[in-house]
Amino acid sequence: MRDYSAATAEGKSETFSPRHHEMPLSLGATSLATVMQMVAHGYGVTLVPEIAVDVEVRAERVKLVRFTAPAPGRTIGLAWRRTSPRKMDFVALGQIAVEALGAAGKNKSGKRAKAFTAR
Repeated sequence: MRDYSAATAEGKSETFSPRHHEMPLSLGATSLATVMQMVAHGYGVTLVPEIAVDVEVRAERVKLVRFTAPAPGRTIGLAWRRTSPRKMDFVALGQIAVEALGAAGKNKSGKRAKAFTAR
């Protein structure tokens, strides 16, 4: 809004000109809720984490389209200093992550969760 006000006041930017009703070349947001509102109002598309679908994709103006197989995924890792006195805590945390991702033998991307090994 500050950029819009400054550009309008100076008369320098056609992009922000209210009489042309043009969208800015670039928009940004820091929260998923704000991004979803931008999508609902026609300002583009976004990727939504599976965990947020039920909450964030509730507007009729937003259509959820899922990836076809193989769906994108990510690899996570857990690292600690060799000298850490909390090694067993980290190993336990890693096991919890493997069990959570490996429930029913596979994670949501269809890949088997890898066993966690401490080095």
